[in-house]
Amino acid sequence: MTNMCLPFLQVRTFESQCGSLAQYGMKHMRSFANICNAGIVPEAMAKVAAQACTSIPTNPWSATHKGFSA
Repeated sequence: MTNMCLPFLQVRTFESQCGSLAQYGMKHMRSFANICNAGIVPEAMAKVAAQACTSIPTNPWSATHKGFSA
């Protein structure tokens, strides 16, 4: 079976736990592509992001206010 993961799914998953990547974070899209290519599913990414980011930012730059980057 082929991995059908798209990097934007990983980005949205990360942002839902940690907040918006903004301009700086978008420079790291290759890392998210590598995560997809390694076969990491969004569910696993969500679990890890939840552990890494202990709270979802609520500032105006948060993905919950501004929307997702990807």
